[in-house]
Amino acid sequence: MGLEETIHEFNQFCNKLELVIDSFINTYDNLEEKYNDILKKLWSAKSEINLMQSNLQEMKKNKEKNKILFDSCKEIIERIDKIEEMVKSLEIEFLNE
Repeated sequence: MGLEETIHEFNQFCNKLELVIDSFINTYDNLEEKYNDILKKLWSAKSEINLMQSNLQEMKKNKEKNKILFDSCKEIIERIDKIEEMVKSLEIEFLNE
């Protein structure tokens, strides 16, 4: 094997190595892009989760307020019903006299 053949083989090896390195660089760039996209999506998801947690807390507060209002309305309706019964009773008593 002559010097020229050895140089030629070395050049071919270097060319193959260059292709492998280019492939690694492209793969790295693609992975870096995907990683950055995933990070953006994770931050977005975290933000959405925080917003949902805030909304759930607000809904819980509203639920508690609505429960209090419901109970108050129920009590008022019961009192009105009792008053109506008393009025009917008085009407009947008045009409009977």
